[in-house]
Order: sequence, then structure tokens, then C-alpha cells
Amino acid sequence: EKNTRTTSENNHVQSGGGKISKIRWLNPESRQKVFVSGTYEHAQNKISLWSVRAAPLGGEPFRLDCQLEVADDVNDMKSCGGNCFAVALNNGDLLVVDGDDGKLLTRHIFCNVHQRCAAHAISSFDNLIVSGGSDGSIVIQDLNSNSQPFLVTSQMSSVRSLSMLTQNVLVSAHLCGRIYMWDTREKFSNWPWLKPVLVYCPTNTTTAVMTVAAHPADYHLISFGTEDGVIGFLDARVSAECASPTVIPFSVGCINEVTFHPTYPENVYCVSSEGTLLHLDATRQNLMQRFTEREAIRSNLSLRGGPSSFGSAKVTVLMEAALSTNSVDVCADGVILGDDSHMITFIEKGFFV
Repeated sequence: EKNTRTTSENNHVQSGGGKISKIRWLNPESRQKVFVSGTYEHAQNKISLWSVRAAPLGGEPFRLDCQLEVADDVNDMKSCGGNCFAVALNNGDLLVVDGDDGKLLTRHIFCNVHQRCAAHAISSFDNLIVSGGSDGSIVIQDLNSNSQPFLVTSQMSSVRSLSMLTQNVLVSAHLCGRIYMWDTREKFSNWPWLKPVLVYCPTNTTTAVMTVAAHPADYHLISFGTEDGVIGFLDARVSAECASPTVIPFSVGCINEVTFHPTYPENVYCVSSEGTLLHLDATRQNLMQRFTEREAIRSNLSLRGGPSSFGSAKVTVLMEAALSTNSVDVCADGVILGDDSHMITFIEKGFFV
């Protein structure tokens, strides 16, 4: 039987005003402890801008600075650098919002991007925004250009998650249980959209891959989570035929989101539909691998942070909530979580690093 979360010195909880679908730190490098949240399945969904109070003293730990009403469920959010972030809505619209000076200001609106289908996933790299739809389409928008959107693909299985690795390379996770890698430079003139450069079936099943994330330093290292509770890691430099992903099954329901710590990427955090927050710590395994790093450099393959190191990672259940925990984000200041009980949780860094 699960224990509901309890407030401690390092664990701060406050109502977010609705079911929280996504939550993201905003400009974490500034160390201002500012974040945004989005709701879903509400009569009037909103994006909210919050800041962590320096000393709550028994009161509410977060200050609500601003709210922005949106037309439909917030399905995904992604930081675009600085105080700017992108939003994918269930009606197919994309928003680019500025959260500067305690206010939310919509900078760009892209309407009906996925032909009357939901925008499920969003990612960014520099001035590019990429979104994935329930119709299986993937579309790239250039914020610095008035050119037509770039159609990466169409008529695929529903897109569940995206991660843009470079200006030209991205990975997508799909309802059919596959992960695709795309290179926008591989455009064929006689084909209306791209063909994937790599196709992975990480669990050899048709179980949906719900979330995908890239290592912040070694972008070829991809983490993913599936609908049946598998957390996995694969090396995107290895061909699909030779790839041997590290997969770790957990009895925690659907893996809703997975993310690497931006500064200590040997630490990975995952949240699930059963309300669980998992911490995978591969620090010790990576230290052991450094003894063989000289040989790895000779073969042009760095073992640091490789998929296999997470197979022996130390796993800790940091928190268990009563309802689904839908989103997690981490920075130097700590972890923030959003869940179906309308709660936002901030776990300060001393709790886990």
C-alpha cells in the first residue's frame, strides 16, 4: 500500500489549481527558482508562472506570479532558453511564451499544426521548435524565419515524446513501441517527407514508448520510458541491428516522464502513473568505467555515461503519491513535480544530491 507524500524540511507542497500535466524550470541557470506549470482536463486550462519563496515559514512555499488561460489541455512544455518556453496544446496549437519579469507574454502562436489533431509533444533547439501530433506527424517551426514549416514525417504512429539533439537531429517516441531518429539533412527530392535514419524497437514489443530524453552532454545517450513500466537506455551511435539497449522493468505503472540531471547526468529521475518518483544513480558505475576510458578513447567510443552503466544503477524511490505523477524537471536547485491530485512538489537539492 502506498504512502501519500508528507511535507518535510526539504519537501514543499502546494496546490497548482488543477491536474498538472507538465512542469518546467524556467531559466534555471539564473538560480531564481522560477518555474511554469500547465493543467489538463479542466474547464479552463491555464499556464502558471511560479517562484519559490526564500523562507515559507509555514505558509505556501510558492508565489503565483502570473497565469495565462489557454484554449485546451497542456500536453507538453519545453524550455527554449532564457525565460522563453514552448507549449503543445491538445487542440493542435503551439505557443511560444515569455516568462520574464513575473509576467507571461505569448510571443508566437502556430495554429492547427497537426491537421486538427492534438499536439502531443514538443522540443526545441536554438530557434527551432519541433512538435509531434496524435496523427503521427512531426513538424519543425523556425522562429527566426517566415518560411513554411518543415514536415519531417506524416502518417506514423502517434507521437508521444520528442527530443531535439542538434540543429538537424531529433528522436521521437511512438505509441507503436518504436523510437525513431531523424536527420533533416537526409531529405530526398522524390519523397514528400523524411525517412528515419534509425529505427529502434527497444523492448521488442508494441508497448508504447511514452517518454524520451537525451543526455545533456553526450546526446547520443538516450533514455526512455514505456507504458508498462520499463525504463531504458540506448546508444544512438550504434545501428539499430547492433543496438542492445539497457532495460530495467519496474512495477510502478506507466512511466510518464524521464529526465537527466543537467549537471550530474549520471542521475536520472522518472515519474509514473502510480505516483512514484524514482532516482537512478549510476555515479559509482561511471567511476569504475573511467579506469578503461583510455582504451575507449583509442576506439573513439567514450564509455562515460554509457547505457550499460545504468543497468547497475542504485535505484531509490524518493516519493510515492496517491495519484499519477505526470511530470518532473530537475536543476541545480532541486526537483519539481506535478500530479493528478492538483499538487506541485518541490524537493530541495539536499534531498537527493
